[in-house]
Amino acid sequence: MKRWIAFLLCVAMTLSLAACAKDTPVSPATSQPAAPSGNSVEEPAGTDFPTAPITLVCPWKAGAGADTICRMFESMGQEYFGVPIVVENQDGAAGVTATVNYLNGAKNDGYTVLFNNGGVFTSKSLMDVVEYSIDDFQPICGIVKDVNVLIVSSKLGVSTFEEFIKKYSGTGESLLIGCATAGIPHVCMAQLFQQANVTYTQVAYNGASEITTALLGGHVDAICIGTSEIGAVKDTKDAVILTAFADKTPQVAGLEDVPPVTKFGYNVDTCVWRMLLVQKGTPDEVLDILYNGFTKMIQDPRFESFATENGLMIDIKTPEQVTAAVHEELDAMIPVFEELKLGRYADK
Repeated sequence: MKRWIAFLLCVAMTLSLAACAKDTPVSPATSQPAAPSGNSVEEPAGTDFPTAPITLVCPWKAGAGADTICRMFESMGQEYFGVPIVVENQDGAAGVTATVNYLNGAKNDGYTVLFNNGGVFTSKSLMDVVEYSIDDFQPICGIVKDVNVLIVSSKLGVSTFEEFIKKYSGTGESLLIGCATAGIPHVCMAQLFQQANVTYTQVAYNGASEITTALLGGHVDAICIGTSEIGAVKDTKDAVILTAFADKTPQVAGLEDVPPVTKFGYNVDTCVWRMLLVQKGTPDEVLDILYNGFTKMIQDPRFESFATENGLMIDIKTPEQVTAAVHEELDAMIPVFEELKLGRYADK
């Protein structure tokens, strides 16, 4: 009889443990439980990481949009990791310089983290011959995205996207568009106009400030810029925001009524999205701590307020989702680069 009681007790304990395991969130890199709901990050057994400051490499200059995001992490690092986060700016070649330097020099111990944009692995890799891909890195997580919007001069006489398409789709009437060559905004407009059979001529500019000035000055008919850069045109009567290059309406103040382009049947969802990376070979338990710490920072009300104020949308991705998103975006861009004969596809 005692043996049967002991056996039943063992079974009950086993079922209880299984139920607990089923309800415990799991981190992306291992089967270790995710961090608790508090601010501090619980370290997996067997590691004391981190015990020294974490360097966050920003591939753009101080004061740039990317740098402001990195500075938010810097301001909250001690609270979430128990050690400081120190931003190191390495501006050059639109993100490529820091990316190559990191790949060739950073250790795989988790103490040096690379902030980056998806475009460094997509449009830059198609425009220039770069000797890296997203598969050479270990993603930590996705952070935020800066959704691109199509803005036209009010001189065109259209107030909605439907009116714009009716006027320019298949009619042969040509548009002047302003953008940096082969940048994400250029790719967005090229993808849309390719699908909608809209004729256009590109005028090259450098940066959102130049592009916005050209539109408001009447030098171009249409531009594409990120939601974090629309301050100068959001409330003016000289421009009209027609659509967002996304699969849903931007969750950004003042843009709640801007329809996504997918609503009209166009498959264009190319935005500027940010990510955090480490070297391949970084231990799983270290990756877990970095993932839990950074994603909790991103969900902190202070970071969420910062994102809203700067026209950014929170876009947390797991390591696997980061890699998949880069490959998907790259595949979607190749036909555009082929048609425009840009970069690797230019006539030799």
